[in-house]
Amino acid sequence: MSFVAVVSVVASSVEAVMAVLAFVFSRAPGWRHLRVFAVVAITAAAYSAVNVVFTSEGAASATLLTAALGINYLAACLHCAAWLVYCRVQYGDDLRSFERTAVVVLLTLGVLGFVPGILASGAIEAQHVGWAGVTYTVPSLTLLGALLLPLPPIVLLVPLRRYFVKTRERVPGASWHFLAFCVFFLLALNEALASVGAFENIYLADVGFLVAVLSVVAEMATRVVTDANRLLDMSRDLSRQVEERTQELLEAREGLLRAERLSALGRLSASVGHEINNPLSYVVGNLEYALRELERPGTPRLVLEALRDAHGGAERIRRIVRELRIFGRGAPEHHRELTDPVEALRSALRLTGNEIRCRARLVQDLEPVPTVLADPTQLTQVFVNLLLNAAQAIPETLGADQGVITVRSRTLSDGRIGIEVSDTGTGISERDQRRLFEPFFTTKPQDQGTGLGLFVSLGIVTSFGGNIDVESKLGVGTTVRVLLPPPPPGARFKQGSVSTPPPPSRDKRLLVVDDDVLVARTLVRLLKGHHVEIVTSGHAALERLRKDGASFDLVLCDLMMPGMTGMELFEEIERCQPSLADRFVFISGGGVTDRSHQFIENHRERVLSKPLDCRAISRVLAHRVHGPRAAVTES
Repeated sequence: MSFVAVVSVVASSVEAVMAVLAFVFSRAPGWRHLRVFAVVAITAAAYSAVNVVFTSEGAASATLLTAALGINYLAACLHCAAWLVYCRVQYGDDLRSFERTAVVVLLTLGVLGFVPGILASGAIEAQHVGWAGVTYTVPSLTLLGALLLPLPPIVLLVPLRRYFVKTRERVPGASWHFLAFCVFFLLALNEALASVGAFENIYLADVGFLVAVLSVVAEMATRVVTDANRLLDMSRDLSRQVEERTQELLEAREGLLRAERLSALGRLSASVGHEINNPLSYVVGNLEYALRELERPGTPRLVLEALRDAHGGAERIRRIVRELRIFGRGAPEHHRELTDPVEALRSALRLTGNEIRCRARLVQDLEPVPTVLADPTQLTQVFVNLLLNAAQAIPETLGADQGVITVRSRTLSDGRIGIEVSDTGTGISERDQRRLFEPFFTTKPQDQGTGLGLFVSLGIVTSFGGNIDVESKLGVGTTVRVLLPPPPPGARFKQGSVSTPPPPSRDKRLLVVDDDVLVARTLVRLLKGHHVEIVTSGHAALERLRKDGASFDLVLCDLMMPGMTGMELFEEIERCQPSLADRFVFISGGGVTDRSHQFIENHRERVLSKPLDCRAISRVLAHRVHGPRAAVTES
């Protein structure tokens, strides 16, 4: 087998493989145009395979050679027609009318090649290429055949021009197609002219086919690499987005868990507060009653001191329950008043003095500041939390003479009041600073903190319209700044009692409605001197009031009771006996439902908070029995 036959076989094999690959790739999205290229490659493979017949060393019949010439010519026409189509669809364009006409002409010529006498005369001739040592055995061409053979290569000028234009437009890959087509056109034209005897040279169209096909293969490979890189970038981008979304979901889940824990704690706070207030009511009430009865001459001093201490402890529990309610509901159950922040800070310093002395030296830089609208007890609680945090931030091993806690008060340029608590403790990392005000977050050992101090403090300060800022650096210390707004100009707030209410007259009739018998008995003792009747359910109270409600001067009713609540009893009385509704006063351990909380907000002037004390009951009796002038008023 001559070397030109080997070239033909190799070219045919490569082109056939490319045709199969192109057909497979054409099934992928965005690669449908490769179906046309599959026709380009398979027709090139057919042409190269048939060329082997003309270079075979054995004798071939005229019939076989004529048939081979017809097949070759058909393959060449189909190949050139396929290139006309491919160079358009490759870039997403439609065929022009001229190109459609050229395709039809080429297909017609390919079919005419099989008509006897059109291309070959029936004789056989040998074409020797002396410099290459190659002999081609080919059928003798007719005059028409000599004219028709060069036509398909001439049509290749159309895709050649197309690729030249795309090269000038700097379309990726077009320059490779243009160069390959220049080579292909020259080699195909060489074979057409050599076959008609225009000059002596070997047939090089097989090489031209291979070059043109490989240019497309190179483009396919480049696109595969590009798509792979793009897919890799997309995969990385998707991975990054998945990580970000996963992190967001985790953060959202953590936030939801914190919110659920806080919500549960809020509900628990309200419920626990209500349960504590009931027994605390009769503890405080009975202690007050005992103190009042025993403060007569001759009572042993130690007994009075013990009762006063017990009463003080009960009062402390009452304050804790009140703060628990504030935490559970996020709003105070009493009116605010004009408060001096410096006095609240001094109260906090007195409460934390022992803790501070053991840890650090206290520096006070306190300037007079305007009063603010706040609850002094809550504001003191905020400062106590900050002072305890500052003291606990200073290691005990440092020594009280080395650590310093500084408190400052200033009126800022924008009118706000600033209270600062600074320490020279260990400081707080930037990461922990972002979580300082989260519930349950603490940097202290488990036995020293619950993680609620700063969270509750921030809630209290923001309820006053203020804010808390923190500046800290590891190894240097921490400064916590409480910023409070001044009261609005011209505002009128509660300043305190303007007079002492006169004791209500004796012999008033009161109805006490409470399911807790001990609370009811305590109220009877505190209301000594009046005619007090007790009922232990809402239904019993409704029946009693329907029977003889007008005889009662006041109805003290618990808000939350089983069966019929105080709210439901009040609504029924408003409907049936509206004149009696104004005599209702409610006693409550705190709203444990949304409805009860809203009821308290709507009827705040007629609600007493448990545990009760003598002063609160005296004010209510004075107001309800003698009218507003006899009660404590707000100016």
